[in-house]
Amino acid sequence: MKRRTTARKVAQLAIPTILLASIFSLVGLGAQTAAPPAKPVAKPTVKPTVTVAPGPKPQLLGKRMKFQDFVKDQHRLDSLIKAVGVMKTNSTRPPGDFLYRISWEYWGAMHGFFGKGAKAGMLQDAINRAPANKKQFFEGLHDLTYPPTPPGLAQQVWDKCTHSGAQVNLQFLTWHRIYLFYFEKVLQASANDTTLHLPYWDYTDPAQVQLPAAFAKEKLSNGQPNPLYDKRRRSQTVKLDPAITNIDTLLTESDFEDFSPDLEQQPHGTTHCAVGPDCPYPLMGKVAVAGNDPIFWLHHANIDRIFECWLKLGGDVPADLLDKEYPFIDANGNLVKMTLRKLPIDYTYDHVTSCGRKATPKFGPRTEGLEAVQPVVKVENFAINKAKESVKLAVPKTGAATEHLNRALATAESVSAPRLTRTELALGDITIPGDDPGVLYNVFLTTTGANPRRQYVGTLSFFGLDHHEGASKTLNRKIDVTAALKALKGKLKDLPEIQVVFEATDGTPGVKPESLTPQGGLRVGSIQLQVKGK
Repeated sequence: MKRRTTARKVAQLAIPTILLASIFSLVGLGAQTAAPPAKPVAKPTVKPTVTVAPGPKPQLLGKRMKFQDFVKDQHRLDSLIKAVGVMKTNSTRPPGDFLYRISWEYWGAMHGFFGKGAKAGMLQDAINRAPANKKQFFEGLHDLTYPPTPPGLAQQVWDKCTHSGAQVNLQFLTWHRIYLFYFEKVLQASANDTTLHLPYWDYTDPAQVQLPAAFAKEKLSNGQPNPLYDKRRRSQTVKLDPAITNIDTLLTESDFEDFSPDLEQQPHGTTHCAVGPDCPYPLMGKVAVAGNDPIFWLHHANIDRIFECWLKLGGDVPADLLDKEYPFIDANGNLVKMTLRKLPIDYTYDHVTSCGRKATPKFGPRTEGLEAVQPVVKVENFAINKAKESVKLAVPKTGAATEHLNRALATAESVSAPRLTRTELALGDITIPGDDPGVLYNVFLTTTGANPRRQYVGTLSFFGLDHHEGASKTLNRKIDVTAALKALKGKLKDLPEIQVVFEATDGTPGVKPESLTPQGGLRVGSIQLQVKGK
């Protein structure tokens, strides 16, 4: 079509040029009869010009920024505050009003809620189960009921968050990415500002582990209540332990089946519990109401950014998850169904490369056989009843399994190249037989004897284990301990005697385990050291 249009334009411009040339030619013939012949004068060739309409401008993507940069522009912060304030005001609208469907309460309920038919059950039951010092954090909450109009709509979109327990749920990252996308659209509509994009709380940076100051102020500068503030937190100056927010090892996990559940546990679950206060207590520590705390959205924006960092390293999502369809609500309060593959992403993150504290290599080609698991040593039915417990792992000095372990540690690549093996501490069937522990547990590998050396390897969080009322509160966790074992072995020929140490923590830096009193115990069905891969 373009060629025909251009040819037509050329022809239209050429016709008058030919006519003019004919007229000048006739005038020249008349002059030749009245005067001596003159030397012909060469005339410049007239080239027709063709104007091409400019093509569509490339779409300018919005930017999700780390919060410390986001607040450098007061307009951005004011727009976020306005949006959250409007959404909270809309929570008082009649349930059948479309503005209620783009309210703070409605969007929190899409993650979870208390009420008849909810996964978390009734609010009063949760209050009755909570210890006395946690009951205060339920203040201001109430049971919700599905709005009757539009009929059946809320049933499709409420209480749909995806979290893992005994069975790993690999939809955690995909569902939450679409959730954030449509929430951002509602924010923009509420602020009447299409340039507003979710900022993120980058606690992976040790300098940014404290709750952002804009969320800690009860009042705005004009004396009005601050929509970003909520008193139901551990404190308004809570800091996260930088050891728990380090994602260097996480970013080396090339398989989605490893990466997704590990990210969900840490730093996702650990941050929920640390801000909490504690799990499973409101707001951030309880799935049913976590979305009611404004910091929830910046926390999940950071989790989604870490997901994007992993994708930039060469990670990929299984096709069935890319095509899994979920129902949501758009900025007009209407039902929309969307898959991750079709999601019309119109934003970028400001920082999705070099996301760890150390350089992370891109993933190499997939190699067959990396899923094979070689057990090395196993301990069964270990109880954790105190703030600090330890158990020895009696690694045999000889045998095929030990040789496999030593070979894996000797040939494990440095951080500058992708690893072909992953030495894991597999903690299976971690159950909570009684009361929820009310604490996190840091996990260390240490040597035994005098002056033991120790390496931090991970933190157990229990966020979401109680979300399905009456369900078994069981957790499985696999922790990459390759670097820790290499550090403990050092230049020794054989791995020294090691033990696993569990220490209670609240997720903040410097807390002493003996200063905490777990409310209930844990039982670890199996503790296994194993090598995954070649």
